[in-house]
Amino acid sequence: MQKYKASLSRSNGRDFWSIIFRHPVRLDGKGKYGLRIRRGLGTSDKERAESFVQQMNEILADETLWTPAARNQAIARNYNDIIIRAFYDDLEETDINFRQLRNSRIALPLDKQYRSMLILGATGVGKTTFLRQLMGTYSKLDRFPTTSAGRTTTCDMEVICADQENFEGVVTFLTRNEVRTYVEECVQAAIHAKLIGASEEDVMQKFILHKDQRFRINYVLGDLSLVSKSQEDDFDFFDDEPDEEDHLEEDEIEEIDLRIEMSDKLRSYMSRINDITFEAETSLTQSFELEKDELSSGDKQALRELIVEEYLEQNAGFLEVIDDLMDDIQNRFNQLDGNGLTTDSTDWAISYYFGNGNKKDFLKRMRLFSSNHKDQWGRLLTPIVEGLRLKGPFKPDGYAEVPKLILYDGEGIGHSSDSETTLPDKVTELFGQVQTILLVDKGDQPMVGPSRMVIKSAVISGHIRKLLLCFTHMDAVKGDSMKKGVEKVNHVKASISTALNSLNDGYGRSYIASLEQLLKERSFFFFKMQTKMVQASSSQLTDLINHIFNMKDSDDDQMPKAELQYHFLNLSMSIQNAIKEFHEKWDAILGLGRSNGVKPEHWTRVRALSKRLALLNHHSYDTLKPISDFIDLLQDHLAQFIAKPKKCEPEEIKDVVTEKIRQEVYSQLHQIAPKILLADKKQQWKVAFNYTGRGSTTDRAKDIQEIYQDAAPIFGETPREALDEFKFQEMMNGLVEEIIQKYDGELLTFRNASNNSA
Repeated sequence: MQKYKASLSRSNGRDFWSIIFRHPVRLDGKGKYGLRIRRGLGTSDKERAESFVQQMNEILADETLWTPAARNQAIARNYNDIIIRAFYDDLEETDINFRQLRNSRIALPLDKQYRSMLILGATGVGKTTFLRQLMGTYSKLDRFPTTSAGRTTTCDMEVICADQENFEGVVTFLTRNEVRTYVEECVQAAIHAKLIGASEEDVMQKFILHKDQRFRINYVLGDLSLVSKSQEDDFDFFDDEPDEEDHLEEDEIEEIDLRIEMSDKLRSYMSRINDITFEAETSLTQSFELEKDELSSGDKQALRELIVEEYLEQNAGFLEVIDDLMDDIQNRFNQLDGNGLTTDSTDWAISYYFGNGNKKDFLKRMRLFSSNHKDQWGRLLTPIVEGLRLKGPFKPDGYAEVPKLILYDGEGIGHSSDSETTLPDKVTELFGQVQTILLVDKGDQPMVGPSRMVIKSAVISGHIRKLLLCFTHMDAVKGDSMKKGVEKVNHVKASISTALNSLNDGYGRSYIASLEQLLKERSFFFFKMQTKMVQASSSQLTDLINHIFNMKDSDDDQMPKAELQYHFLNLSMSIQNAIKEFHEKWDAILGLGRSNGVKPEHWTRVRALSKRLALLNHHSYDTLKPISDFIDLLQDHLAQFIAKPKKCEPEEIKDVVTEKIRQEVYSQLHQIAPKILLADKKQQWKVAFNYTGRGSTTDRAKDIQEIYQDAAPIFGETPREALDEFKFQEMMNGLVEEIIQKYDGELLTFRNASNNSA
């Protein structure tokens, strides 16, 4: 009997047939052969569709055709291209380098007159508003990028301010697998909410809004809660007055009939989700001969976990809902003209290029990929955008010439010191690639958790001299002793010393004092930025841009020579202390130990983390960032070691040279950490993710703990004889020593240290 067979599928309301089959040589989410594939056949003719299914079944029945090299044989047999692509595409996994992909459409300028700047700031500090002012797109006609009270920036954005006539943009999209993961998790969350008896409104919210708030189904597929104007709103007296900036042009607003149609469709999905939930609960209680009303709270929890973890993955109704949602999302690419669109083998969009000489028309198109305006829900692609690069004559208001700037902007870095502890490694990796780092902060709440985190990262990485500070909302700074603008500025400046105090012990008071003075000189203050800037703020913006172009690059050829000496034992101890701190933190996160200030994470979040590392090559999940934590903790200890050499002559150049060494070590750690924690441990992450049922939480936690122990063991504490516990230590010792020697330094052992003393 043939093990793998294809079948036809056509969802309700769809004209075209699809083919569904289990792929014999591609791994599914459990690491087993038999990945479920669904492809549209592009025909409504059932007889033609059945002929396609027959072709696929012939391939599935012949194992000699199951290799990439056999593709030519399938072509020689005159199998349809749809069938050939469905089986042979993606047999070998390939990672997409999105930044390189954007470079292929709009290259970063090689002109050395350009200055690159990374813009960082916590959510809600006015980072996007500041970017609008730099681009000159703050007006109600432009309103780009989108601003709002909530999280709006969910992708990487790069802006090239270039003296050219045309405006250009290239968009890169999340992969099909990434979007499908988000969709699955939204539907699973809705089903789980239904199982615990949540209200219909809460179930809907779980369905349309992913728990990390980055992915929103309603932006792409419409407004689920669309109501007629005749319906009463109990809270209508709290509604904001319409803002003139909120008004879109007529051709940007989705037609009301289409919006109602989309709303009805989303409600039909909700109905199907309710049916799946009822079917799952009924099926499992009957199969285990359980009485639902007599189940204990523990049994109910176990039943819910069984449904979400195992039952849904094999349930045809659940898989059909996911397939249909993915089809509906993919159909949104149809609004993009084909000339600028590139797609993969499944016709999923990879990138889109658009150029236009008219700024208004250009930004109107770009808002499809960045807006969150309610009147556009149903046509927006914002949640599935990975990155956005714009190039054009962007310039601040009042500038005659376009400043040659390359601006890197991204998602806000957190809400408070509790929500984030480490900057994402994809952000800190840019530290070494840009010439300026701009930290945007709120003047009325300066230097809280996220901002201090940026300053600390800049110090330990050796990039502190690239840092500029921009304080927004200065008009909101209030106090009886702060009536004048200069008094408000002095109040905010005082917060800089508070932010640096915690670094005194690691780097010395004189060094931190010099940094404090440096940052105060590089601080800029802005009052009322939402519209045309007041004169004082406009002057500050001019000063900031001038400062960017006057900052000097560090040049290895001009680096002064220094006689540096470090002790080898101090290096080894720094590395081991960092590893211990990393393991203690993650043991606490996994519920296998304790660490001050670290709470155990819920098993669902740990599972979501393992899924992203195992299947999507992501480095993190929400605030769980093992690779970033590893880099940050190791660099923190190494930076303090590097900052305090045993000997440095001449002493006055110590800070410059040791900062350069820290920069190079930091850059190397960004190459090492993803390799030893992810690339080399891919299969172990898959095993950790695949645990289900009772005991899976502990088994998964122990496997992840073992991944970390394998990558960077603690001397004498790793409980397995076969492990080479010195491998990582030797690699790190050699790496740091090589960089120190590059700057004429040396590592001393006990023997040569005593000889030098003699």
